Amino acid sequence: MSTAWQEQSGDYTGPVNDFYTSSASSGLTYYSADQFPPEYHGIFVAQFGTGAAFPKQMALQNGQIVAFVTLTPDGKGGYTGNWQPFARFRTDLGVYNPIDVTVGPDGALYMMEWNTGTVYRITFVGAPASEATAEATATVKPDTTDNLVSQGEALFHNGANGAPACITCHLLDKGTTGVGPSLLGVSDVAASRVAGLSAEDYVRQSILHPNDYVVDGYIAGVMYQDYAGQLQTSDVDALVAYVLSLKK
Repeated sequence: MSTAWQEQSGDYTGPVNDFYTSSASSGLTYYSADQFPPEYHGIFVAQFGTGAAFPKQMALQNGQIVAFVTLTPDGKGGYTGNWQPFARFRTDLGVYNPIDVTVGPDGALYMMEWNTGTVYRITFVGAPASEATAEATATVKPDTTDNLVSQGEALFHNGANGAPACITCHLLDKGTTGVGPSLLGVSDVAASRVAGLSAEDYVRQSILHPNDYVVDGYIAGVMYQDYAGQLQTSDVDALVAYVLSLKK
């Protein structure tokens, strides 16, 4: 699950970054060529995807992407990292499993797909990074309730900043349970779960401190433990808004 590690005098010092469970990272390369802008200089990882029975039974499709990992010096001779999806297949059109990735002499990123034996060439096409940032900033919508719910939905299904998607554990199918309970209709009961906590506070605390309020029948420690460290306050606000919008 770990992207990389360091050894100092033979001692393990902890991972640079963690991926979702059952994502099966199968190849990686470090990109420092000139074709991609500097913000895409870092580690690219080909993730084959899960073959484990339990995630497949739950229709989870962890992996099946090329992930990008940034590296930031930690001031102690090592690095910390965050990852994000970089290239994703249309899994609704077929089964695709990236098996390896490398940098070509032309500065492009090359990725091999297992099932078809196809090699894909990925190049950067677009405006300079400064122009792209300015354009993105200009199109940001105000944080209306509808926009928060929309942002939260994207986070719930895709994750962000290296934190896994909530749907990895919390399914949204009626009558179906996952590693965690279904969140359909949680807004109807959240305010009564813990005395003194509003529905919004209960959901927020459950995201930031997942072991504090474990629902009967489920196990502490299974849910990803570092949403507080990986997500921004605005991300948590959006997730809370989305979860409370879910109806039975």
